[in-house]
Amino acid sequence: SLHDALPILTAALGLAATGDCSYAPAARILVKQIEANAKSYLYQNKELNQARAANMAITVKALGLNPKKFAGYNLVSLVTTGLPKDGRVGPATSAFSQSLGIIAMSRGKADLPIQTLTSLLALQVSTGDDKGAFGYEYPAGTLNADPDSTGMALLALKAVGHLDPQQDAALAWAKGVQQSDGSWPNDYSPVDTTGVLGSAVNALGGTAEAAKAIDWLGTQQLSDGGFPASRDGDDSNVMATANAIWLLAKKTPLDASLNLAKCPKNPTPLPA
Repeated sequence: SLHDALPILTAALGLAATGDCSYAPAARILVKQIEANAKSYLYQNKELNQARAANMAITVKALGLNPKKFAGYNLVSLVTTGLPKDGRVGPATSAFSQSLGIIAMSRGKADLPIQTLTSLLALQVSTGDDKGAFGYEYPAGTLNADPDSTGMALLALKAVGHLDPQQDAALAWAKGVQQSDGSWPNDYSPVDTTGVLGSAVNALGGTAEAAKAIDWLGTQQLSDGGFPASRDGDDSNVMATANAIWLLAKKTPLDASLNLAKCPKNPTPLPA
């Protein structure tokens, strides 16, 4: 169903981050579900959502599949199909969505519209305590700093290259708001945010901050191996667990890779 498509994509990307063929059987099942849900996910209320196309393209590429020929769609071209003049990716003004678009185009080796990049850069906070952070507009004209968006924007800037001032400012903000226990603040799901931003900080050279964040993840992992959405929670959550894997595996949506075609049909089974 449409409701389940995002956790399926997130779980598949988490498995891809392991680079381990032991997880190929589970990933292959998820691929079939992504294919079956592709149309309803991409065409939200019958309108193409370019950010969702980007999210799917990144996951498909990470699994060694062709995002230009998946479930009857060229996902890479859909990222830039019908973009408004300002290059906004998706229905909302969000650095997270803009970054997904840029990462998808980078991994798909597509030309990046300059407006898409300038729209991302316009969502970086330029003054005040949150200087350097990226975020989203809500309400219109009001820019809210956001750790998840900053993490994805760091990866987008890394993909584009030659944007050291913006990248350095975002990295400085991210390091500055890391909590003393190693986590990053998020009232809804701190494990998600710590996985997303921590893996990006690590990819940009913040290995000490990443190590501290991994130590904190160790305090949150539950007996079944999963991670909770809420701080010190009792129930494992698919999205939180998948995003934690990014940091634990020291991979990101920019370089997560599990080539299913190179995995045997019956790989080494997972530990009991």
